[in-house]
Amino acid sequence: MSQSHGVKNLKLALLAVIAVNVFYGISFLLLPGLLVSMSGSSEPLNLGWIRWSGGPLLAIGIGAVQAYRKSSGQDVFISVATISALLTGLGLLYSKIFDRSTTYTWFHMTPCVLSLLLFVLLLWARQGAKDVLK
Repeated sequence: MSQSHGVKNLKLALLAVIAVNVFYGISFLLLPGLLVSMSGSSEPLNLGWIRWSGGPLLAIGIGAVQAYRKSSGQDVFISVATISALLTGLGLLYSKIFDRSTTYTWFHMTPCVLSLLLFVLLLWARQGAKDVLK
């Protein structure tokens, strides 16, 4: 695989990271009440427990924008974004399997599947662009 093809794949993966993290980051930070009502949850919830996670998600999205602009030397960021996607997906999956959740299944599993797909996409893109990332 050529270096430019690897960088194109990395940029595609970063666009996906930007879209998912900026969407959920802004939603959690600015619209947590709307998310709770969309989730179908009947449990009372302090919105601060949702709102705080919007900041780190938004920060990863902003970091992905910067890595998209200048991909060389971004190995540490790509590694952190990959691990973050894996842990997020696994955490949501664990929660769906073992916790008694009152939310709609689609609402819970959409970010779970998106996170696990981001993990696979970033892992694949990182392998193809490892010469550029170092």
